[in-house]
Amino acid sequence: MIHAIDYRLFGLPPGVLSAELRMGVICHMSLLSRSTMIRLMLIAGPGDSHALLIRAGFLRQAYSGLFHLLPLGVRVQDKLERLIDKYMRRLGASKSSLSSISSEDLWHQSGRLKKGTSELFRFQDRKNSRYLLSPTHEEEITSLVAGTVKSYKELPLRVYQVSRKYRDEARPRQGLLRTREFLMKDLYTFDYTQGRALDTYHSVKDAYTGFFDECKIPYLVAAAESGDMGGDLSHEFHIPARKGEDDIVSCNACSYVANEELVKRSVTKPDASALMALETFKKALASEESPINMDITSDENITVAAHPPFVGIGTWTGITRDKLCLVRVFYPLYSQQPHSEALVENQVSGDAVRLAVPDLETSLEQPLELWEGAFIPLASADDSRGAHSRIVNLIDYRLPLTLSDNTPNNTDQLTSNSIPFALSLTSPARDSPTTTILTQPLTGQPLDLLKIKSGDPCPKCKAGLLNVQRAIEVGHTFFLGTRYSAPLRASVAVPMGIPVDQHILPHNGDPTELSAEKSGESAGRAALQMGCYGIGISRMLGAVAESLADEKGLNWPRAIAPFDVIIIPKKGLERDAVRVYDEIGCDGASGSSVLSSSRGEELAVDALLDDRERAIAWKLADADLIGYPVIVVVGRSWEKSEKCEVQCRRLDGLRIEVAFPDLKTYIKSLLNQL
Repeated sequence: MIHAIDYRLFGLPPGVLSAELRMGVICHMSLLSRSTMIRLMLIAGPGDSHALLIRAGFLRQAYSGLFHLLPLGVRVQDKLERLIDKYMRRLGASKSSLSSISSEDLWHQSGRLKKGTSELFRFQDRKNSRYLLSPTHEEEITSLVAGTVKSYKELPLRVYQVSRKYRDEARPRQGLLRTREFLMKDLYTFDYTQGRALDTYHSVKDAYTGFFDECKIPYLVAAAESGDMGGDLSHEFHIPARKGEDDIVSCNACSYVANEELVKRSVTKPDASALMALETFKKALASEESPINMDITSDENITVAAHPPFVGIGTWTGITRDKLCLVRVFYPLYSQQPHSEALVENQVSGDAVRLAVPDLETSLEQPLELWEGAFIPLASADDSRGAHSRIVNLIDYRLPLTLSDNTPNNTDQLTSNSIPFALSLTSPARDSPTTTILTQPLTGQPLDLLKIKSGDPCPKCKAGLLNVQRAIEVGHTFFLGTRYSAPLRASVAVPMGIPVDQHILPHNGDPTELSAEKSGESAGRAALQMGCYGIGISRMLGAVAESLADEKGLNWPRAIAPFDVIIIPKKGLERDAVRVYDEIGCDGASGSSVLSSSRGEELAVDALLDDRERAIAWKLADADLIGYPVIVVVGRSWEKSEKCEVQCRRLDGLRIEVAFPDLKTYIKSLLNQL
């Protein structure tokens, strides 16, 4: 039975796109009961994976960075959640649900509110109490545990949730990959020694590996920076994709895999003559002829024979968040790859620049125009703030070595005209203090400002070559230690003689008196050792779509596909198609047991019958667009000999005719491979 559809739900008059909206669904609540799945189909040309998700009826954009999930999208989301539940139960984690609203007071206590709030949704109630919509829940869960758990005997503790998170993105983009509202799984773990906490960390990391393995999607596990979350151990789980925002580096000779921002190359320190040339270069940059916009020109002083080989000097311009500091990076435009004569164009690493200028904002476009628009001369700077416009020059360590023998021996003869740039000056720069930086402020190492490239030597084994690929981050594991438990007073009583690793709270519980005692010493109260572990569920929906889509449409793995099998009958064979459905989906499983349980029961077949009044060719194209793992066609072969054509794109475009008595067994054998 097809239920009536209220077209006003989608703002459509009766009769508009009615054929696309009429899809009968045989569900697993009982063997032959039917319900209606509403699907809004848009007529649109080919596009990227996000366009495919919209065309196929998985979601709709409500506002910038905000999306509505339609029934097909909800089914994928539900299957991801059920699979996550399975692996969280194996870890002994309990499911909870924390409020999306958090107090600013907690964030002040943890210190995170001081580190920038531009991406937080903040508001006040009628009593002027200050709140925010949580992008993460470390403060709330730590505060909750601090008021609940008092003894080490109540540990270990593992608590997780699946909840909506909020971030006021400056530029929402790429569909579900960069949004203002998103669904995440968060797991928080609590132990009373660092050793136990690290054991927990590796157990969760192994569980994540099992989860992504069961999804049967390509993924990478990379060492990563902890960033604003804190802690000193973290790993990222990435799905390779062209639209990825991260560069993941892997070695072809060893097990090294890391986020590009974590890769540390060996840096050759410049010799004395190179430093002299660089000092002259600095003077030229500080002169009145100094460029803001620099066009690369050819110059006889630049030679490919120099070490390291390079051609041309490039400039990269950025700006800080307050728009008062213009950052100019000078770097070799092209470099020669090791073991190759080919010249490869270099790119500046924003992460490397941020190490030297922590307040750098890479998301802002046209930084020079923004800097000029916010220009404050030094002479007119507000005395109370001392804020004024300034320029910071960063010079990549490779540049000093590129001045050839044609450069004058007497560096006093070098002028800005000797530097291979076409010079042009904008007027505000004349009143701006200029600082030139040659080394990283924290380490003193020469500035390495270039992105890692495929073919660069591996920093771990030295023998292998690196491969760089774009990827989308969908999961992250953090070992937090006492980053949140110490300031939020989350501690447990530990009896004398129990070894505790570090960060011991004195008996008075004052976190300002924390001391780091050596392992093996006794204590009164121990600050909890924490870990937090996230999986972006809505983000994963978009990432899998991007990674696996092909020229025909989406291409879901069985574990998270909206349905395992779609049955498509030729006109006039609808009753036979119901018979095929009864044979395939006769396990009597409920909708909640689409996936195998943790006890390993056999998977039920999650089937869908397409009974819309459309030509079979249109239905087949639509099934490819949506990306069902298996398509069963009840057509001409059925009329002749009760055989169905079974199609599977994920298995090299498989097409085979299967007799009705063998159909159920054959389809299950296919699904077990997907």
